[in-house]
Amino acid sequence: MNSITPNQRSRLRYLLASVFVLLLVPAITLAYLGYRQLQFEAFYQHQSMAAELTNRIDRRATELFAAEDTKAFVQFGFLIIGEGNFVQRSPLSTYPVTGDVPGLVSYFQVDSDGAFSTPLLPAKSPKKAEERGDASKQDAGAPQNLEPVEFQARLALENRVRNVLAGLESTADDKQLARVALDAISPIGEELEAISATVNGVIDYREQNELAEGQRVFERLNAPQAKTASRYGSVAELKLKEAYTNEADQAEPPSDDEIGGKYQPRPRRLEKNVATPIEQSVLRFSDLAGDRLTIFESEVDPFRFDLIDDDHFVLYRNVWRDQQRLIQGAVIEQATFLDGLVGNLYRDTGLAAVSNLIVAYQGEVLHTYQGSEPSRYTSRADEIAGTLLYRTRLTAPVNDIELIFGFTELPMGPGGTLIAWTTLTFLVLLMGGFTLMYRLGLRQIELGEQQQDFVSAVSHELKTPLTSIRMYGEILKAGWASEDKKRVYYDFILTESERLTRLINNVLRLARFNRNGTDLELRPTTVGELVDVTRSKITAHVEETGFRLNEAHEDLNLTLVADTDAFAQITINLIDNALKFSAKATDKQIDFSSRRRDAFVEFAVRDYGPGVPKDQMKKIFRLFYRTERELTRETVGTGIGLALVHELATAMGGSVDVKNAEPGAEFRVRLPLEPASRSILRRG
Repeated sequence: MNSITPNQRSRLRYLLASVFVLLLVPAITLAYLGYRQLQFEAFYQHQSMAAELTNRIDRRATELFAAEDTKAFVQFGFLIIGEGNFVQRSPLSTYPVTGDVPGLVSYFQVDSDGAFSTPLLPAKSPKKAEERGDASKQDAGAPQNLEPVEFQARLALENRVRNVLAGLESTADDKQLARVALDAISPIGEELEAISATVNGVIDYREQNELAEGQRVFERLNAPQAKTASRYGSVAELKLKEAYTNEADQAEPPSDDEIGGKYQPRPRRLEKNVATPIEQSVLRFSDLAGDRLTIFESEVDPFRFDLIDDDHFVLYRNVWRDQQRLIQGAVIEQATFLDGLVGNLYRDTGLAAVSNLIVAYQGEVLHTYQGSEPSRYTSRADEIAGTLLYRTRLTAPVNDIELIFGFTELPMGPGGTLIAWTTLTFLVLLMGGFTLMYRLGLRQIELGEQQQDFVSAVSHELKTPLTSIRMYGEILKAGWASEDKKRVYYDFILTESERLTRLINNVLRLARFNRNGTDLELRPTTVGELVDVTRSKITAHVEETGFRLNEAHEDLNLTLVADTDAFAQITINLIDNALKFSAKATDKQIDFSSRRRDAFVEFAVRDYGPGVPKDQMKKIFRLFYRTERELTRETVGTGIGLALVHELATAMGGSVDVKNAEPGAEFRVRLPLEPASRSILRRG
């Protein structure tokens, strides 16, 4: 049996692997460069989206605080003088508190004496009330015609604002008042009396402590806000890596000088306002007409924006009046403000699907928006991982707020999918192609060895009978043989000549197949005619080898389409193969039979030898294939007989296969019936 040595396999693998790597490296490099280019484009596209979103957020913040900056000094009181000298409530005194700034809790004002007030209620400075003879304290339960429920709700909100600004915890009375404010919808009867009692008690507490708390607020807002660590960690703890070193300028927020270049805060402005009898409780003052109105001037600084505690921002400004400084501003809920200013705009963009947005204040993480999920606070800054996409700070007055975009998944789009599928397809084709090339190489090596074996076999098959023929011919020519021996020598010469004829016919037939394809002359013929032609050529050969030929034909009148010479060569090759491989069999006989199988006639040649190994049943019909090594084989042959049987049977529209018959092997050749015979058989 032909086989390929391990050394040959190794050399072929090494050669193909080298070529494979030479093709694979540039292909992978091109795919990688294409993918990286798409990454660059996608990165810059999303970076541009982040920059555009930041500009929108910045413009929104600028518009909001510009509107707040236009609010006049007197609007931070409860009452103002409007057109026609009417005393009316300030537009900032509405309840519930409304405003354009998201998360607005309430506005407030603190003077240098520590008097704290909000537009929610009239100022209650005991000192100033005494100077003006204010009588509203006696009517504290419902000033300015406020219903008790609304008054106590306003008072609760004012206390909340003062406590936030003063850095104090809410008192038990504040909490009770807030609870009543939230729960009470339309109290009547005894409930009104209970509410009034609660209100009056809190008012007394308020008047006793407002100066101290107001002074605390004043001092706290005038002192620089100390930078405190966030409960969520610092920006330095973020696990964000830079994607592209050539974009390192995006890794750091802009400096204060750069921000100043984008935003120039307005200078201090001068306001002229009408003095308002804030402590009065009437809606119109007829005696305040004409020159009796007091006009005063105030200098108003631009707003500043700070983080007052973990949950609130404060927006405040200094106002100068009569050489006295007042502080006016608003308390803003942190989460609501960030969600309204940043979160809603961020979630409406495509960035939400591929990135996280971290909001930081003075280097400390305040809030994070996790992709398209609802906004939530992160547990720790060091839990935020990803790749830095864009980082910048907003403009004044919110220039301490920093926006950091980190993408978690950067989509490549259709181009990335195309590159991935193209690369995968190329790799599959490349691997498949080299696998086929490897198998083809093995086949060519095997074929080369088989051809060498064929040359050796043909040389051996030709040399042996020719030597015998020449030897016996010389003996006969010299007249050295007796009359009895002459008969034996003549028979031997005839037998060897027939053997040479069969070998040469096989080689010539194979050569014609390889050169010109089939040259068969197909014509209708009966099974009987084919058997007769074959019998005359195989009977003597079988008997000479000491075997017995058994024939069994089902119907000799069946007509099929075949080439008589090709059929004879098929039968001779099969019987010759059976004789060679069953030479040592105990039962020395060959069975030759035919029977009808559907639209075919099946001819079978069976021997009683060792049979064919199962792993070689399909290989024995290959050209030059032999089941024995050339140097150790015990049977004669060239390895083309069965291959020629397969080619001839296929050329006549038939097929050939082999089956072990226990003992021995049975070769079956199927040839098609003539169409007319098929019709007769179907009608029969």
